[in-house]
Amino acid sequence: MRRVLRASARLCGLRLKGTSKSRQKSAHRFLQQQPVPPSWTRKEWELLASTVRYYRGSEPTAASGAFAKLHEDQQANLRALAGVLRLARGLRKSGIGRLLGFAPKKTAAAVLLHVPGLVDSAETAARLAAAKHLLDTYLGKPLILKPATPPQLVALPSPTNQQIPLAVASD
Repeated sequence: MRRVLRASARLCGLRLKGTSKSRQKSAHRFLQQQPVPPSWTRKEWELLASTVRYYRGSEPTAASGAFAKLHEDQQANLRALAGVLRLARGLRKSGIGRLLGFAPKKTAAAVLLHVPGLVDSAETAARLAAAKHLLDTYLGKPLILKPATPPQLVALPSPTNQQIPLAVASD
């Protein structure tokens, strides 16, 4: 799944000229028409195309055509992959430039994700609530995003001006 996630992250910006549908739907159709690359399975390629389709826009529903045709485990994988991409997009729109240094903690009631540089504001909370909804559905419990506390610097005692006796030995 990691390979599918990386490939779909690279292909999310795919734009096709001369199409009247949304760019996600056009990219989905384009990828499905392409031959499966060497070392990829048909299921992986379809998961990639569907992830590119649902990384933004309307969420997949069990009643929708293409999503409803997928097996339950494929639907769960699609929710996970598209949910991660939606969250990354939401964080990027919230001013988080580099998506590194997360500290996730899993509890019985929720998954806590401490994000460095996250600003605690109503606008950011609204944007990220929509971005993480699909991932919440996949996890079956809420994903709670919190600003990471910056590491605290500890002041070391400075050396005194006293002379430190040194011993030298020679043969």
